[in-house]
This record gives sequence, C-alpha cells and structure tokens, in this order.
Amino acid sequence: MKKQISKAKGFFALMLAVAVLLTAFGAVPAAAEGEADDEQFVPSGDRIIVSMGDSYSSGEGIPPFYGSEESKDLRVQNQDWLAHRSQNSWPGKLQLPGLSGQMSDYHDSKDHWFFVASSGAETKHIKKEKQRKDYNQGVKIESLFSSKGVWGTAYIDRQISVFSSDELSGKTVDYVTMTLGGNDADFGKIVETAATSFGRPNSLKDKLNSVWKKYYESDGIRENLLTVYDEIGKATNKKATILIAGYPQLFSGADHGTLINSAEAELINDNVKWFNQSIGNAVLESEMNGLKIHFVSVEDVFSQHGAYSSDPFLNEIRLIRDLEDLDRFGIASAYSIHPNEKGAEAYAKRMNSAIKYYDSLKAPAKPDPRYTQIKDPGERDVVLVLDNSGSMDGSPIENTREAAKSFVDSVAYSKANIAVVKYSDSASTVCDFTTDSDELKTAIDSISTGGSTNIDDGLTQAVDLLNYGSFNSSAKKIIVLMSDGAANRGREGSDLIKYAETLRSQGIYIYTLGFFDELDRSEKADCQFVMEHIANPGCHYEVTDAESLVFFFGDIADQINGQKYIYVRIACPVEVTVLHDGEKLDSSQRGFDRTSFGTLTYENTDTQSSSYDDLNGGSASSGDDVVKILRLKEGVDYDIRINGTGTGTMNYKINFMDEKGEYTDFREFENIRITPQTRIDTTAKISDSTVLNVDSDNDGTYDLTYVAKENSKATVSKRTPVQGSPIGVIFIIVASVSVLLIAAILVFKIRREKRG
Repeated sequence: MKKQISKAKGFFALMLAVAVLLTAFGAVPAAAEGEADDEQFVPSGDRIIVSMGDSYSSGEGIPPFYGSEESKDLRVQNQDWLAHRSQNSWPGKLQLPGLSGQMSDYHDSKDHWFFVASSGAETKHIKKEKQRKDYNQGVKIESLFSSKGVWGTAYIDRQISVFSSDELSGKTVDYVTMTLGGNDADFGKIVETAATSFGRPNSLKDKLNSVWKKYYESDGIRENLLTVYDEIGKATNKKATILIAGYPQLFSGADHGTLINSAEAELINDNVKWFNQSIGNAVLESEMNGLKIHFVSVEDVFSQHGAYSSDPFLNEIRLIRDLEDLDRFGIASAYSIHPNEKGAEAYAKRMNSAIKYYDSLKAPAKPDPRYTQIKDPGERDVVLVLDNSGSMDGSPIENTREAAKSFVDSVAYSKANIAVVKYSDSASTVCDFTTDSDELKTAIDSISTGGSTNIDDGLTQAVDLLNYGSFNSSAKKIIVLMSDGAANRGREGSDLIKYAETLRSQGIYIYTLGFFDELDRSEKADCQFVMEHIANPGCHYEVTDAESLVFFFGDIADQINGQKYIYVRIACPVEVTVLHDGEKLDSSQRGFDRTSFGTLTYENTDTQSSSYDDLNGGSASSGDDVVKILRLKEGVDYDIRINGTGTGTMNYKINFMDEKGEYTDFREFENIRITPQTRIDTTAKISDSTVLNVDSDNDGTYDLTYVAKENSKATVSKRTPVQGSPIGVIFIIVASVSVLLIAAILVFKIRREKRG
C-alpha cells in the first residue's frame, strides 16, 4: 500500500509540474519598451491649438453641438451652437504631444483648445466681418393663450479675434488648424445645382466655371486665402504651425445616389481635386513667404468612402431639415455632404499624424534615446539628383523644391557636404558641394521643368561630382535620386539597373524616391522595380504623391544622419498592423501612414505579370496584392500582426542595419500559405532569430512556427498549444485543472483503498 501511495504522490507531483510548465510557457511576456531618457524632448504642458475655419472644421452634420442641451431661446444666444460646433468634430479629436487626452477634453477650461470654426464661414469671416446667422427654431409656447417665436438673427465673432482674447493674452499658440474656401467656392450650391439640374445638363458646368473665374479674379478666393494665411501668421507672431486641411472627394465611383448622375459626380470630384491643388499651391506660396504653414490632404483617407458608398464617411443629401438645423423650415439639411462621425475620425487621424510629424521637427537635433543611432556616421558627400522633366510641372516640382530644402536643413548642419543635380533631357549641376544651406536652397528654388527623363545622365553627373568635386576622398559617397516616371533617354530598364550596380560596387550608396501616381498599374510596377533595384537594398522609397516627398526626404535625412532602421517587406494578400506607444500603422486604412516611430508605404504590383512572383516574392490569386513596406526605428520591439485578406502565398522579409548604417542582415520567410482566415503574429526587434507564429484557420492556436536566423531563410516547425492567444490560455487553464482533478481523484482512491 505504501508503494501505491508513493506512486500516487509521484504522479501528482509530475502532473503539477506539467501544469506549472504549461502555464509558464503559455504566457508571452509583453515586449520590452526602450525607456525614455530624462533628457528626451518633452513638449511643455502649456500647449495650445486653435481650430478655425468652416463647416468641415466645425463639425456640421455631426450632432450634438455644444449648447444643444439648452432650451431653444438660450441656444440661439450661444455662439457654439449658432456656429454648429460639434461635440464630435475632428478638431476635438486632435491630440497634442505633452497633453493627455484629446482637445475636446479641454473645451470648457479654455486653456489648451480654442474652437472658433463656424459652419458657413467664408474667408471674409476670419478677419473682415462678423458672420450673420439667421435662425428659426419654431414657436415657444408661453402659456395656453400666448406664444413666443424663437427666430431672428445673431452674429458670430470674427474668428481671428480669438488671438487677442484675454485667454490667449501673452501665450504662444502651437498649432492652428483650418478648412477654408469651400463656402467661398459655393460647394453647397454646386451640389444643389447638380441635384436639381434635371433637363439642364450645362447648369453644373456653368456653375463650376463661375467658381473658377471667382477663384482667380482680383480680390478673388485665391487672394483672400493668401490674406487669411498672412493675417493668422501675424496674429501668432509667425510662431504657430498652421495646418490647412483639404476637402474630400464627395462621391466614390458609381456610388452617387439617385439625385446626381455619374457624369456630374465625376465632374464634382475632379473640381474638388483641382480646388485642393489650388489651395495647396496657395499654402506653398505662403510658406515660401516665411509662414510656418502646410497643406494636409485627406483625399486618400476618404477614398472609397463617398457619401453614397457602402461605408460612407460623408452624409448623403438630406432633403428634410434636421432638428438642429438653424432654420428648421425649408428644403435640404445643412448636414448634407458633410463628414459623419467616421469622417471626423478620418480627418483627425490624418491631422494627428501631421501634428506628430511637425512636432518632431521642433525637438532638439540630438537623437531620441529610445532608438538606436550610429555613434558617428562620419563625413558624407551627398548629391541630390532631382527630376525636372516636363511631367514634374506644377505642384510636383513645387513640392520637390520644398522637400529638398527640408532635406538640406536636416543634413547640412552635420558632417555632410551637399550638391544638387537636376535632369530632364540631360543633367546639369545646380549647386556644387557646399555646407551653406542658403546657397543650396537658392539653387533648388531655381529649378524649372521641361523635357524628358534621362536618369542615366543624372546618375553620371552625380558620380562625376562625387569623384572629382569632393572635399574629402574618404567621405561616404551618397546619391539621393528622385523620379516621377520611367527613363526614356539614355540607359533604361535592366541596363540602368546594371549601371547602378557598378556604382554601388564602387562604394557609392544610392537612395531612390519614386512617385508614379499618374501611371497605369503595369507601368507603375515596372518603374517601381527599376527604381528599387537602382537603390541599395531597403533604400527605395515609394511616394504616394508629391506632397509626401517631404516626409520621405526626411526619413532619408534621418538615416544619413545615423538613425538605424528595421526594414520589413510584406508581399500579399494580407493587411498589416503595428502598434507602439499609443500609435498605429495600419494598412487597412490605405494611404500614406507615418508615426513618430516609422512609416508604412506601398508598392502596387501587376499580378497578371508572369514575373510578379520573381520580382515581389509572393503571389495573390485573389484579395489585396499591394506590397506593404515598413521602416521602423531600431531600438525597441514592435509587435506586428498580419491578417489574410485573400488566397495566395506571402513572402516576409526583415532586414537589419550594421554599424555603418547599411542593411546587411536579411531574414526571409518564403511561400507562407495565406487564406482569409490566416492570422500571423511576429515581433520586429534586434535578436539572434526572427519568429513568425501562424494561425492558419483563425481558431486561436498557432499551427506553424517559422524561424529565421541572421542572413538565412526560415525553417518551419509545428506547434500544438498557443503562446499568448486567449483560446490557448483557456486550453492551458482547462488542461491544468483537469490534471489536478485527475491527480486528486487518484489520491482519494488510494486513500480509500488504504482505509479499506
């Protein structure tokens, strides 16, 4: 009997040990975060943002408005309610580094957020005159035999008067946000004309023509916008960063409702796009005149989310007035074709990204201690090679100039000499090597457009400068090449790639930036392939539009200055999400995405091409086939989650930098089977090996684990229990309890036998 008890105790101990081990290995510890240094840049706590502009900023169409809770006769005396300032507006969802929460949390305190945007506001209501508000809220019953009308006229203060208010006296405003110009252009009337132009096909065109005439005439919309920007600059002593948000396109493809036909919807969308470009040009002109002002496009985040789409970010045209319309008696609500709550979230996401970026530029030049830096990147000779072909005319060359000048500001202060080359039919040197940022900027501003695209000559000119114009033969040689299209002069295609390979073999480091938004899908894929293979591994940047050039020139400047990055390339069909420190990169919200810790960009691929698998490492028989590219600042651990969206195979490549700032450690995961049910977890961090955990059927258990070590391809092994998933934890708990119960039953049985 003692032998039986001893065996039972041994079995119990063994089962308890197994349970403990299961529990211990079943929980995945949280990724370790790099701790912030005491000297890290932290914005002051007295930060201020002023939200100005029209109905797209006030939140028209998203009740409740501030003051809605008051009685009718009181709310019409409340400027917040008269201006239709929504409690769910996108300015209220903005966040300022150094402050907790969002701006709406500070509405009542009037110390960090000043909300003066007003529905219906035009440029004249910013500086020149008060805004008239006619209201009719129906009849207020005084008694059984008397009533009092709640209608009349009130006025909204000039918005610029906020800067001279007692609350802002002696204080510095950090940011001003604004949408403006839509009412000057009579957006509402344009939509109304389209919706009521039955039998009058030219009425919409006539209305749009009158808008553009009004835009360019003397004392027209353009001049008034420039005046407003200048007045805000003066009112803030040019210390505030002014962010001008654009407008979304109103309709998505065939989703345009019954009141507006497809031709009208397309015409309206085209004019919104042109209007945004015109506002962007006015902003750029103001920036060149010394204002800290920037245009922020929202077109991409509203793409496929028009007013009548399956997932609309804009209200439809409402033919019946809403309860909180200022005048409740009439046709069509003011809520029509204004952002809904999802639209407000989309605006806020884009504007918060812009604030984070421009705020990062205010930090001291010293590196963020959370991220890994090359201690001394050494002396560098950098040649900017800029495309000035005819296709760059207009906003592309203007944005290129601004991006290049921003690059100069970021790099010239360090141990770097910079030269500038332009190329079209042929190449020429715009500025020889210098550390004088003013000389470089003047040269960059002189670049005009015209001609074809001779990338070959641009590279050759840059190499001549590096070989014969350098101050220091031992300096690191770097070329930063930008293009908006395919080479059509000199070497092209594979010949151009081979030429670039010879340059890289000579120790020349090449970065490339390409933005090919105007090209068709197949041509875009070809251009991306050539530019990617001209560059050193991991050093091609795909730019979604000319406006985002400044961001990627900034990333290249950071890398040249010694910032180390982790480069991840994920080929399809999947969506990817990276969460870190309260910020998120998310490919499901297609568009340019940037956070303080990194960027997410995309390369379109031609899945019909037989070379797709070879060029991009992965295939997509259905679902999303856009390659996702992450650049994450090295030094902390990033949790990456991947969800299948279609069927096919995925290649996952992660690259790490060496002490020279070059990608020399490549780890590859090839031909991972993907279905819409696939879920993958991984961590991007400095370690001996990289692991991908694959849940192939979304049942909460990892079915496969892929492991890749330094400069190797992954091997695969099967796994049974889950590490860290909720179902896996439940399994472990149930298994552990079951083991303990079995052991307890055995002990009880043995004891009973002993008593017997």
